[in-house]
Amino acid sequence: MKTRTLVIIAGKLQRPEILSDLERLTKLENDMEIVRAKQATLQEMLDSIRQDGQHGSKMEKDLMFKINSLDDTTARLAQQAEKVRSEAVEELKHIALEKEVEKAAAQTGTNARGLIKTILNKDGINFQSDSEGNYFVTSKGKLLTTRLEEMKADPETSILFNKQESNSRAETRITNQVNKQISPVDRKEIMDYLKYKGNPFKKESHNLTMQGKLVRLMPEKAEELREAAKYA
Repeated sequence: MKTRTLVIIAGKLQRPEILSDLERLTKLENDMEIVRAKQATLQEMLDSIRQDGQHGSKMEKDLMFKINSLDDTTARLAQQAEKVRSEAVEELKHIALEKEVEKAAAQTGTNARGLIKTILNKDGINFQSDSEGNYFVTSKGKLLTTRLEEMKADPETSILFNKQESNSRAETRITNQVNKQISPVDRKEIMDYLKYKGNPFKKESHNLTMQGKLVRLMPEKAEELREAAKYA
């Protein structure tokens, strides 16, 4: 997903903190372009002296050293840019999911949005966009409204769409089925993080990767931590 598209989406979702990260991404990409331009110039110089028969000369060795150093710089910048990009995409995906679930749930009727988001995440959420910054959130290759209509018609999950107070026993059964998907390793990683590093939704311990893992694997805990961060 191009940086320009991410900027448009972050603007539409009104997420200034992500726009700030994307400014850093843009700077990293600009830095890479500058380094590549320097490399191209040095490579032309290297090709020129080789054509002049100066193989093995000090100038050739110096140019090769500079080009290799710039290769290392480009690789480092690319790694940093990919980290910033992947975290921004992951955060935008979860924010868009929240918004789209609210919209789809309003159309289908449900009072169990948190559990529905957990099920959709378990099924697999895809976040796509076009060049104009229009985004699409899908589950199992279908728009969320379509997926929720299917869940509403499914006897296993139809209870979640009861506009009256839902059957707590049925919700507990569905919750337990979803929670079985959390591996002991993931659960330990999350709990250790919370114990030693704190709430990843708070400014002082902000971590997009852990936020995404919590939302995906322990949505109720994620909601609790997000609310706690608001009043910290």
